[in-house]
Amino acid sequence: MEKYLELREQEKQAAILQSQSQPENQESQPESDAPTEVEKRKRGKSKLGHVHTRGEKKEIKLSDLGQPISDDDDHLLSEFSNFLGTTVREFVSLTCRSWSEVPEKDILWQYVKDKYIIPEEGYKWVMTTMRDQFRAYKARIKREHYSKYGTDEERLENRPRDVPLKDFKMLLIYWADEKIKDKAIKNIRARSFVSETHTVGPRSFAQVCHKMAIAREQAAKPDEPAPPISDADIYVKTRKRDSAREYKLPTDAVEKKIEDVEKLLKTGTVEDANKLVYGDKKHSRSYLLGRLIQRREAKGKSVTHTEATISDQVLASLTEKIREQLAQEMEEKMDQKVRENVKAMVPKLAEKNPDLKIDIQDLSVEPTYDASASGANTATTDTT
Repeated sequence: MEKYLELREQEKQAAILQSQSQPENQESQPESDAPTEVEKRKRGKSKLGHVHTRGEKKEIKLSDLGQPISDDDDHLLSEFSNFLGTTVREFVSLTCRSWSEVPEKDILWQYVKDKYIIPEEGYKWVMTTMRDQFRAYKARIKREHYSKYGTDEERLENRPRDVPLKDFKMLLIYWADEKIKDKAIKNIRARSFVSETHTVGPRSFAQVCHKMAIAREQAAKPDEPAPPISDADIYVKTRKRDSAREYKLPTDAVEKKIEDVEKLLKTGTVEDANKLVYGDKKHSRSYLLGRLIQRREAKGKSVTHTEATISDQVLASLTEKIREQLAQEMEEKMDQKVRENVKAMVPKLAEKNPDLKIDIQDLSVEPTYDASASGANTATTDTT
């Protein structure tokens, strides 16, 4: 990573020198009489320079599942996620074939902590998010600058300017590999089966669920607990379609499923609604809760932050009990081993020291020397 950062710094310095070498007074040059078309300025990639350069640290709070949440500042979470994406684009080379090959990830974590106040428990979530950002960034580069063109010459002419030429040439070789092409085709085919895409945009599922829980707590009566957030509630909230919008994938099946789930929720049969959400398909453990560090509840069961906390407490209690049991078993084994060793040594000691009186029936003995006995090695033992 150090070599990559040095390379990026050299390219930045070269770009600065090139810009400084341009004529300062461009307006004094004669203008052509022919009309020129002014290209519409497009919005460039977000670099969040104000975040990377600011001195103030903003605090990121985590839920019981280790996900960033906020009671009243959705913008902070969006900024934090975008910040992780810009960090990946700035400091991680695309020549890494996978996230596992990215070196010195602790440097990235330290950089995140330099800009935000975040608990150490957030490390895994941050790394998981950076991994996903890395994959998405690499996929965009391939889609816009590789798959769109038929030859490497065209790709080099239209390469992304934020990717070093040396790195982009390595990517061309990598993407042209037959094994990589076959893998890409399989991934595209697998992706085509995904039809129930979410509609919450850049908001995280954790924040959506957190806001739902807050709303329910505020609506609940003072003497009644707020109803828990079920998987069916999250599904409806994150998959709801807007009739005024157009979607790339057909929505009829999803809308019908949402309607059926809502009917079950209204009748109070939450478990049946959860089962309908999952159906016969196999989903990942983060299907309805986003990026997770801790394991979620069983398929089709309602999930709440309270249940997750209780599960952690039970796990901690069981762990402590297991440790105590192992320590006790180890102590008993050590005591038995000592007794066996002492029992084996007693006959040898008695043979070499005839005046030594030892009761082999009791191995927990402490020798005391008898001053009246003759000889330097004479001793008696008191049983305890």
